[in-house]
Amino acid sequence: MYICWNCGLLIGEENTDWEPSRLCPSCEKAMEAAKKEWWRERY
Repeated sequence: MYICWNCGLLIGEENTDWEPSRLCPSCEKAMEAAKKEWWRERY
């Protein structure tokens, strides 16, 4: 399991090994959308 470094949500099965923190799926989608929006505004 891992912790989302953006929202702090715990992801994964309990009693599994800890993995490095990364984005959870919903934050990942939000980041992608924000990135696209950012580029659209700039160019």
